[in-house]
Amino acid sequence: MPTIERCAALLWVLWMCACAPPPSSRSVSVAGASFAAAEPFACMEVTAVRLDHTPPELISALRDCLEHDEIERAGRLLFAFYAFAFYDVERVRDQTAHQVVTAMMADLLDGLPEARKAAFVEHIFAFTSGGWPADLYRDFAALGPPRYAPDYMIAHGMDAILGTVDPRPPAGFDPAAAWRRVLAEKTLCAERTGVE
Repeated sequence: MPTIERCAALLWVLWMCACAPPPSSRSVSVAGASFAAAEPFACMEVTAVRLDHTPPELISALRDCLEHDEIERAGRLLFAFYAFAFYDVERVRDQTAHQVVTAMMADLLDGLPEARKAAFVEHIFAFTSGGWPADLYRDFAALGPPRYAPDYMIAHGMDAILGTVDPRPPAGFDPAAAWRRVLAEKTLCAERTGVE
């Protein structure tokens, strides 16, 4: 998918999540597995993100930012969330499990005041017009790929429901190459990355 179409598609998902009617519960689970962070995370600067922070933890921090009207911090944390979640998409075999990323985005905005949702979506559109800021790509390229096991994602696929989970990454998976690919192709708007 061309870069501009990828940008539009991901921003469309964010907008749809903001406009969708709220689900009946903030705790989405599949076969008893929840993608919520084990403990709530406080809003933080994106520079505080560590390689062992999972996407559920980043979403928790992002939610806290939004609840405290820290829209700019939330925007930068969204980059971290996307980078880590798309890296997990690269290394989790069960493609049905990848849908948890969209579910987490919907859960992120559930229950927020409409004005706050609108402000966040508007900020993201402005913040990413022409691509995410280059410093985010540079800093995350230097940080390297995440080091946690993507259990939260694996638990939400059909393989988990059927009891046929294979936790190994796909054959030939190269962590460094996958991380470069995620930053260059998937974390929205590669033309601003400088990552090859």
